[in-house]
Amino acid sequence: LGAADVDKWALYAIGQYCDQTVPDGFGGTEPRMTFNAYLAQQRKAWDVLSDFCSAMRCMPVWNGQTLTFVQDRQSDVVWPYTNSDVVVDDNGVGFRYSFSALKDRHTAVEVNYTDPQNGWQTSTELVEDPEAILRYGRNLLKM
Repeated sequence: LGAADVDKWALYAIGQYCDQTVPDGFGGTEPRMTFNAYLAQQRKAWDVLSDFCSAMRCMPVWNGQTLTFVQDRQSDVVWPYTNSDVVVDDNGVGFRYSFSALKDRHTAVEVNYTDPQNGWQTSTELVEDPEAILRYGRNLLKM
């Protein structure tokens, strides 16, 4: 895979989005996303690339000719879908709704990360959703 095989403009757009400043919760601003990593073990390149992309809410996609990237971010509506756009099946059903299992609805997350403000030591951050805890109970996800 050479440099010409990678969609640098998709990466550029992702970089611009990640670099935009957002409120930091303390009266200042910070970049929307930052990523500091070190590789401690040898792994498959695709797995490392996928992990790096997940930090930017994007995915690598090989389209047969080019390695490009798609990111989950706000964009203009491409096509609105409403009930009038849906073909109804023989049972009179249009949209079919499904929901995640309760065990998959995390209401708290505990994240370990390398903290530059703590001498690059591992720090832990706990974030809870009180309303979701009241509704579903406390379901902790450790990352």
